[in-house]
Amino acid sequence: MTPVRALAPISGDDLYSESVDVKGGAFGRMTAERSVRLDYVYEPTWDRTEFRWLDTEEVCPESADITGYGRVLIVSPPREFSAGRWRFTVAFELCPDAGRYPYAVVVGNQSGASREDLQASGAGLYEVSVERTLEAVAPLEVHLKITRAAFHGELRLLGMTVERLGDP
Repeated sequence: MTPVRALAPISGDDLYSESVDVKGGAFGRMTAERSVRLDYVYEPTWDRTEFRWLDTEEVCPESADITGYGRVLIVSPPREFSAGRWRFTVAFELCPDAGRYPYAVVVGNQSGASREDLQASGAGLYEVSVERTLEAVAPLEVHLKITRAAFHGELRLLGMTVERLGDP
């Protein structure tokens, strides 16, 4: 599996359009018609409500403003994982402004971390996968970071899938 998969820009026969309720914000500037990949079905292991926004106890909002300095935007709760090889795939959507910035997904704990970087290439859907091998049971957290200051933009977290790939 490719660690970073950009699912945008998308066009042609792989699309269908639907009318969406535009509430303003950066996503509201895209258009009232939203194009969606027909072959993109996302069923997360953990949905958006499992994650926290910034350094708060607030649930990650449906549409999150990324304006500000480079920092951790979204944090998963620490969860214990058994020994083995694991893959964590975070899926999110970026508005046109947010699609100009670099991001990183980090999976780890106090004893170390694995990281995958993404330089967004415009508005659209993105998946970033990080693999981590554990020699023993250990707690892990997943962070989605913006790695430099953003002047404007919004992100929608779709969720994360977790897969056990095998023994260490």
